[in-house]
Amino acid sequence: MLFRSVDGGAVYVADGTFTATSSSFTTNTATGDGGAIYVLDGTVTLTGASGFDFDTNTATGDGGAVFVMGGDVTVSAYTFVRNSAENGGAVYVGGGTFTADSGTVFNANTATGDGGAIYAGGSGDVLLDGTYLYANIAVNGGALYVDNTATVAVNKTAVYFNRASGEGTAFYVNAGRLDVTNSTVADNGKDTLSGTGDAGYSIYATDAASLYLVDSTIADNTEGVYLEGNTGTKVLLNSILLNVGTLNLTGSFSNESLTSYQYNYIGDTDTERTEVFGTNVLIIDSANDKYGTISLLAEDANPAYLGGVLVALDGTK
Repeated sequence: MLFRSVDGGAVYVADGTFTATSSSFTTNTATGDGGAIYVLDGTVTLTGASGFDFDTNTATGDGGAVFVMGGDVTVSAYTFVRNSAENGGAVYVGGGTFTADSGTVFNANTATGDGGAIYAGGSGDVLLDGTYLYANIAVNGGALYVDNTATVAVNKTAVYFNRASGEGTAFYVNAGRLDVTNSTVADNGKDTLSGTGDAGYSIYATDAASLYLVDSTIADNTEGVYLEGNTGTKVLLNSILLNVGTLNLTGSFSNESLTSYQYNYIGDTDTERTEVFGTNVLIIDSANDKYGTISLLAEDANPAYLGGVLVALDGTK
């Protein structure tokens, strides 16, 4: 498809139902929002297959491929590649719900503002389940930017090699809530060829934001995690932070604002502020000094991507 329009370069859905199966949306342009599809309300179902993509769609405004302000949008097995916009290089969700599952891929999308792959703002509700966020680029939130009262759940998702010239090479949570579960966030901030790149934090959560990292691995990004303030809730559960660089924790944290428990491992970090994590955590810095304690149970209750309780790469742990 190749079309040009103000909003929704190819498709504008004001209400009702729109379904696309094994269809490609390529090089569509919107001078407003939604390079390929604009959804004001209604139900939209997009079911792809190998070789069917949202490719090189462009919006002067937001949502390079898809712009959602209301309704219910479900995407399965599509690849979003080389789309571009001001915010939300591939997808902008300002209201309603957007669900991507079944191997949907977001690759090499670009935002000149925030959210290289996805921007979730307003009252939007986003679920990414079994997806891939790879090599997307933005000013803030290379893969994903969350704002306002938006809620985003990222489950069983691989987040690699995304970049940001500002902060949050993987995720930037300005407000709202982000849940990351059973996922891997690695090598963000790095150029896919040279391995060098951005200096910004891989995950950046402001004072107002709520962030939950559960059963996930955050590893080998160019910089660490920034958790600011104690207005929003920050939770770390059953997760590994490995080679994270600077772990910047500001504000007066309490158990309600930053909770860490159940066998987290934090390795090679520049911080020694173990008091904010509680007791069931072991922190080992780059000098192989050990901080904090961890309780090892005989039962099989230590799930992780690398080492259920402890990863030892070098030195004496």
